[in-house]
Amino acid sequence: MSTVTITGTSGGLTHTTTVALTVSGSTLTATPMMLSFNYQIGSPVPGAQPISVTASPTNLSFTASASGGTWLQVAPMSGTTPGTVNVTANPAGLTAGTYNGTVTIASSGATSPQTVQVTLMVSVSSTRQLNTTPASSHPNFLTDAKGNYNAVWTDSTAGVFFSRSTDKGTSFLASVVIPGSAGAALQPQIVVDATGNNVDVVWAESTSVAGSYNVLFSRSTDGGQHFATTPTSLTLAALPLSDAPRIALEPSGGVDVVWGRNETWAIRSANGATFPTPAVKISTAAQDSGGPRVVVDSKGAVYVAWTDEVNKLATGSYCLQTGTSSTTAFTNTVGGNFYFNMTASGSTLNPRNTKNLANTDWAGVATKWPLGFFGCSYDNLILLVDSQDNLHMVWSDDMPDQNVLVSAYSTGGSRISFPTNLGSSAAASPHAIVVNNSSGIPTLHAVWSDGPSDLNTQATPGIFYTHSTDTSAPFGQSFATPPTRVANAKSEFPQVGVDSGGNIDVTWQQADSLIPNEFDVVLAPSFDGGNTFPLSVPMSINPSTECLGMNTTDMTQIPPPPYNTCGSVLLQVDSVDASNLVWVDSGSNILFARQTIPPPPNFTMTLNTPSQTATSGTATYMVTLTAQNGLNQAVTITCPNGLPAGAGCFSSQVVPSASGTSAAVNVVIVGTVPAGTYPFTITGTAGSVTHSVQATLMVGSGTTPDFSVSLTSPSVSSLQGQTASYAVNIASSNGFNQSVSITCAGLPSGATCASSPGSVMAPGSATVTVAVPGTLAPGTYAFTITGTSGSTNHSQSAMLVVGTINATVGPGTSATIAVGSSANFTVSLTSTNGSAGPVNLSCGGVPSGLNCMFSPSQVNVSPSSTATTTMTVTVTAKPVAASVYGSPEAWPNLSTWSIVFSTVFLITLTLLFAYRRNGALPAGMIRGLAVLVLIVVLGAGLISCGGATSGGSGGGGVNSVATQFMLQGQSGTATINLGTMAITVR
Repeated sequence: MSTVTITGTSGGLTHTTTVALTVSGSTLTATPMMLSFNYQIGSPVPGAQPISVTASPTNLSFTASASGGTWLQVAPMSGTTPGTVNVTANPAGLTAGTYNGTVTIASSGATSPQTVQVTLMVSVSSTRQLNTTPASSHPNFLTDAKGNYNAVWTDSTAGVFFSRSTDKGTSFLASVVIPGSAGAALQPQIVVDATGNNVDVVWAESTSVAGSYNVLFSRSTDGGQHFATTPTSLTLAALPLSDAPRIALEPSGGVDVVWGRNETWAIRSANGATFPTPAVKISTAAQDSGGPRVVVDSKGAVYVAWTDEVNKLATGSYCLQTGTSSTTAFTNTVGGNFYFNMTASGSTLNPRNTKNLANTDWAGVATKWPLGFFGCSYDNLILLVDSQDNLHMVWSDDMPDQNVLVSAYSTGGSRISFPTNLGSSAAASPHAIVVNNSSGIPTLHAVWSDGPSDLNTQATPGIFYTHSTDTSAPFGQSFATPPTRVANAKSEFPQVGVDSGGNIDVTWQQADSLIPNEFDVVLAPSFDGGNTFPLSVPMSINPSTECLGMNTTDMTQIPPPPYNTCGSVLLQVDSVDASNLVWVDSGSNILFARQTIPPPPNFTMTLNTPSQTATSGTATYMVTLTAQNGLNQAVTITCPNGLPAGAGCFSSQVVPSASGTSAAVNVVIVGTVPAGTYPFTITGTAGSVTHSVQATLMVGSGTTPDFSVSLTSPSVSSLQGQTASYAVNIASSNGFNQSVSITCAGLPSGATCASSPGSVMAPGSATVTVAVPGTLAPGTYAFTITGTSGSTNHSQSAMLVVGTINATVGPGTSATIAVGSSANFTVSLTSTNGSAGPVNLSCGGVPSGLNCMFSPSQVNVSPSSTATTTMTVTVTAKPVAASVYGSPEAWPNLSTWSIVFSTVFLITLTLLFAYRRNGALPAGMIRGLAVLVLIVVLGAGLISCGGATSGGSGGGGVNSVATQFMLQGQSGTATINLGTMAITVR
C-alpha cells in the first residue's frame, strides 16, 4: 500500500488530501475454508468433499497442495478458475484421535493464497450389545450419583433385565433378569439412590386381557446384582395402560409410583422397600391418557401431571379448530385436559389435590383463550424439577397446532404459568432437561423433531433446539429465538444433554438415506451454547429398523403419531463430558455407544483499543487473535460495516498462535469525514468460523478523551454488620479507552470499601461493596466514590443508610417453666431505615439446665414485612440459683432476720437488767432464755419459707429459680441484643 497526495488549486487557494493506493492482482477465493471428516474404525471410509475455487476480476491458474499427513490428499493438484478441488481423508492405519491438516490453493497472479483447514476425527467403535437374549426392546438408561451406568430393558419372553457399568461403559456386568418379571411389557423405569446400592425398578406386566396390565416393583440392595425373589404388585386390579408406569425417588429414600390410562393411580413407599398403604386413585374424571409423570422436589413434595384426550373429537372440542393463528379469541371449554396433583412432603396422596389446569390456572390468563387452554396432547409430557425446586413441564400438542409448549411453577406460587410455545413450525417428540448454568441459574434445554403433519411434505424436516434465558424464578419462561435447526434430514425422537462446560449434545434417529424404513443414530455437538451444531457424527454402524406405530400422519388416532413400539435412542452425558447412548437395533438388540467429540478448530479475537480519535491520516486498533483446538490457518481481518464514507479499513491476514498473536487494524481517513462518533465492526474469518468485535472511530477537532462515573443507585441500605453494594458505571467519551481505578472516601469509622474489579477499562462497570461494622450506629452517612485514571478523576456522592433490627416476643418476655418441660415463644422481627438481610437467631448467657432453640434459626428481615421464628426454651435441670424463694436450705430473708435480732436483743437487755438488780443470773432463767431464742429462730425459719406448698410472688414457688438470658440476632459481623428473657424454673 502506497500513500498518494492529491492537490487541488484554484487561483490562490490550494488544498491537498492524502489517499492510500493499493495495487493488487486478482483475488483468489476458496469455499468452504474449513472441512471436517468423521471416521469410526471399522466403518466405511468417508467420502470426498469439494472445494470451489474462483478468482476475481480475472480467472487464474492455480495449484492445490495438502499438508499435515499422508492421510490428506487433493485432486486435481492444479487447475484454472472457476474449478473444483476434491479433498479426501484416508484414515487407514490411523489410531483414534483428531488429525489436522491444511489444503493450500495458490496462484502467482493472486494477491495471496487461500488455506482450507481440514480436520479428521477418528474414533474407536465403543458400541456394545447389552442383551444376551433375543426379542429385547424398550431400554431405559441413567447415570447415578456414583457415576455408574444403569440399563434396564424388556425381553418379551424372559422379563426385565438389568445391567451396570462401573467403568464408564468400558465393560458392563452380565445382565441380570429380575425374578418374577416374565410377561413384562412397555419400558421399565429405574431409579438409583445416592449410594448406588438401592436400585428400584417398576414395570408393566401383561395380562390375559389385551391392553390391561399389572404394575410390579422390585428392589436390589446390592447395586443390581440381586433383586427381590418376588416382586411387589402395586395394582389392586389389572388396568389399561398406553405407556409404562413412572417412578420417582424421594430425598428421604422413599419412592412414588404412578400409572394409568382411563384412570390415574399413585402409591408411595416411605422406605422404598414396602408399600403398606394401597394405591390411591387420584384422577377425578373420565380420561384417556398416555400416562402420568411424577417428580419429587428436594423438600419431598410430590408432583404428578398427565395429559388427556378423552374429549379430543367431541363436539366443540378445541382440538378440532382450524386457522388458529388468525383467530382472535377462542371460547371452547372442551378438548384436551391437563391434570396436576401436588402432595406436600409427608402427606397422603389424595384426589382432592387434583385439578385440571386447562380450565383453572390457565383460564382468564390469555386474551386469546379467555376460558382456558384445551390443546390436545397424549403421551409426550416431560416433568422436571430444578435445583431451586421450580417445576417445569414440556410437551407438544398434536391437535390443533402441533406446538412445543412449556409451563412452570414456582414453589409457593398461586398458579402454574400459561403454556409458552417454543417452535415456529409443526413439532413433535420433545425432550428436555434442566441444569444449572455456570452462574448457578437453572436453565431448561429443549429439543424436538418436525411435526407429524410434516412427515410427508417435509417442509421443515429436522431437529430443533433452544434453551431458556430468564434469570429469575420460576425460570423456563423466556427462550432463545429462533430455535436452532440441528439437523435438516427427516429425523425423530431427539434427546439433549449438557456437559460440565455448557456444551450441548443432541442425538436422534435419522432416516437412512439408502434403506427405506431404517434409521441411523446420529450425535451432534454444539460448542457455542447451541447457536450452531457444526458436526453430525453417525453413532450406529448399521441402520436399524424403525418401529413406528400405525397412521403416522392421522392425528385423530389415539395414541396419535409419532410413537414407537420398541423404544427410541436415549442419551446421558457423564461427569467427564462423554455422550453415552442406548438404543434398539434392527435385530431387537440393546446397544450402547460412548463418544467424546472434541471441539473443532477455533479462535478468539480481543480488541485492545476499542476507541481511537483521528481527524486525518490513520487510526490504529490493536487486536489479539488466539488459536484454539489446533487452528493453524490464517484469519482474514476486515471491517465490514459502520465506517463513514471517506474512511476505509484494508483487509489483512494473520495466523494466530495458541498464546495469542497481535495484529494492527488500520483505519485510513482518505476524504472529508464530518466530526462525530462512528461505531464499526472488526471481523475475523477463518473458514466457516467468524468472530467480531465492536470498535469506535472518533472524528473531530478539540475533542478530549474523558470518562464519567455514575451510580445505578446512589443510596443503599444495609443492616449493621452486613454489606452494601453500589453498581458503578464508567462511561467513555471522545474515544477514552484507559483503565479507571475506583476508590471510596469519607466512610464512617470502621466501614471499609472494596471494588470488584479494582479497575475498569472504560467503558465498563464495577461493584463497590461497603462492609458495615457491627458497632456502627443506625443512621445515614454520606461518602464519595471516585474513579481515577492518571491525573483525571471524577466522583459521585453516595449514601450509606444503616439500619438495625427490632424484635417483639409473644406472648411475652417472661414465663415459668417446670423442669422437664418447654415453652414456645413467637419472635417477630423487623428492620429499620429500609435495611434488609439474613439474621441468625441465638440466645446469649443461657444458664445451665436451660436450652434455647429457634425454628427457623435464620430469617430474612425487611422493613416492609415481619419475619417470624419460633423460640423454644426447654428446661432439663434446675440451674444454679440466681434468686431463690422458699428453699429449705436457704437462710430466712432480711426482714425475718431483723425481727429475730430485735427479739434476741430485747431479751438480752432484760437479762442484763435483772443481773444488775440481783447480782446473779439464775440457772433456770438461763435455760428459759435458750429455749426462747430457739423458738424465735425456728419461727423465723417457718415464716421465711412461707409454708410448705404456697407459691411465691412473680409466679415462683417452692424451690423456684429466677433466671435471665439475652435474645440475640447475628447480622453479618454484628451481634445485636434484641431483648431480655426472664424465665422462672420450678
